[in-house]
Amino acid sequence: MTVSVTENWMRALNAIADELKVQRLADMGADVRVQSKPFDAKDARPGVYVTPTDVRNGGGRWGGTNERDYRQYGCQVTVVRGGTQSRGASPARETGWHEVLNRLFHKQRLNMTPHDGDVMMPCYVEDAPLVDPEIAQRMQQLDATAKVVRVWIGETRT
Repeated sequence: MTVSVTENWMRALNAIADELKVQRLADMGADVRVQSKPFDAKDARPGVYVTPTDVRNGGGRWGGTNERDYRQYGCQVTVVRGGTQSRGASPARETGWHEVLNRLFHKQRLNMTPHDGDVMMPCYVEDAPLVDPEIAQRMQQLDATAKVVRVWIGETRT
């Protein structure tokens, strides 16, 4: 899958990565990588990846106005520990990561500056859909887990 990452989307990816770096969380430190292409488990090494997933237009309570189009930018946060044990051996670590992502981003506004006139809305955290069985199997081998942070931005119509 290919995606075209806009300037606001890249700002969102970087803002999420910056927040994770500041936290200096266990199993990660400051090893956070931002990529402008979707996560590919084939190239993964231990660390945290912040990658684009998809962009959705409108929806929910912010469908759009005469002045703005509301977009949801999907930013996947994938934590790869690279251990030889499966996630089942340490479910507390996976749950801990999900709780951290929820605390940092769910119903929170990102610390970022969008384009002039654009409006930041609260983010939402959701499960990352793993539709490719090969990627899902590889992630299990890598002891990896992922969530998607949906970044809402009201972009000024031009």
